[in-house]
Amino acid sequence: MKVRTTLIIIAAICGLLLPSSCVKEDRTKAQYVLIYLAGNNSLAYYADDNMEQLARGFLPPEGDINQAVFVYLHRYDNAPELRRYSMTKDGEMRVSVIARYDEDTNSADPATLNRVANEVQMLWPAERRGLILWSHATGYLPEGYFNDPKELAGRAIMDIEDPYRHLVKAAEDSLTRTFGNDYNGTKEMEISEVASALPFSYDYIIFDACLMGGIEVAYEMKDKCDYIVFSPTEILAQGFPYYMMMDALFNRTEIKDGLIATAEEYFRYYYEKSQIERNKGCTVSVVQTDQLEALAKVSARIFDRHREEIFALNGNYIQQYFRLNRHWFYDLRDIVSKVADGDEYASFCTALDRAVIYRAATERFLSIIIDPLKYSGLSSYLPNPEYSYLNDYYKTLAWNKATGLVK
Repeated sequence: MKVRTTLIIIAAICGLLLPSSCVKEDRTKAQYVLIYLAGNNSLAYYADDNMEQLARGFLPPEGDINQAVFVYLHRYDNAPELRRYSMTKDGEMRVSVIARYDEDTNSADPATLNRVANEVQMLWPAERRGLILWSHATGYLPEGYFNDPKELAGRAIMDIEDPYRHLVKAAEDSLTRTFGNDYNGTKEMEISEVASALPFSYDYIIFDACLMGGIEVAYEMKDKCDYIVFSPTEILAQGFPYYMMMDALFNRTEIKDGLIATAEEYFRYYYEKSQIERNKGCTVSVVQTDQLEALAKVSARIFDRHREEIFALNGNYIQQYFRLNRHWFYDLRDIVSKVADGDEYASFCTALDRAVIYRAATERFLSIIIDPLKYSGLSSYLPNPEYSYLNDYYKTLAWNKATGLVK
């Protein structure tokens, strides 16, 4: 991948972004949010809409040396750009183009994510930083598996037409793997590649992408951020309400409080819509990653004692977060509740509640009925002996290495 405008970035360091950065400067209060918007796909229209929403909410003032909003924006049939968004004294949104990239850049390539993350940190040195990952996604699944399961047990999904295909971020057949989809080539990112691509840790990562709210994703990303906001189900194509988000992310004293407020706004936004349009809805949760190790230890003991029982469970009686027979996303707590004894389950719930610090779900999401008593805020794979390919892949995930769910 080539970057055409390296000189623009170098000039920005001493000019556009940090007017006094060529002299020694106190950066202890510096913070930024990077929105990595991989929209060179069927979601391009929604990419434009989400960025236009930024003008309706809080943005750092133009010239602010402590706060910044960066957007890596890649839309269909457009060369990607790195932008800075700010607000003028007149209340108008200003968009400054910091860098332009080659038209054939693949934004679903880990190398692109790594380079953009490094460039933003170089432009705006900060210890407080947040990341929003925006695109198609399929949770922890391996490349291509969502549309081509590679084993007989999942073949029936290929013949089912999705009646909601224009409403969700899984539109058309471009949703093929873990995170990102780009018309410029076939390279995309599995969740382990997303983690490896990030050159440093963030205060938080928000996944504005489908099916990422799983324990496998959370555990894979636990060393790359302090908090994660995501959804166990798909996400409607409109995504997060960006005009509501920046104020909470920048102007709360505690990062955790800002993230919970962001999740609450997201839930409220779609809850109100669901009261009018039955086919709208959402799930959302906030995870504190330093609690995931304890959850893994409790889970490992339960999995070790009840592995055969778990493999024998009937998924029809467990809370599901998938549609169209793509049966790889079940509620983690509901799975454990079916096999654990009283003490085991109590220990598990204690660890889970320390890790999932906020959870909310509407009573339904599209065709999925959600039992509020079963909704834990985290999905999980339900192992099945028929899925030999997926079981082998699952063994490579950090969550499985820590818990031994699939042996």
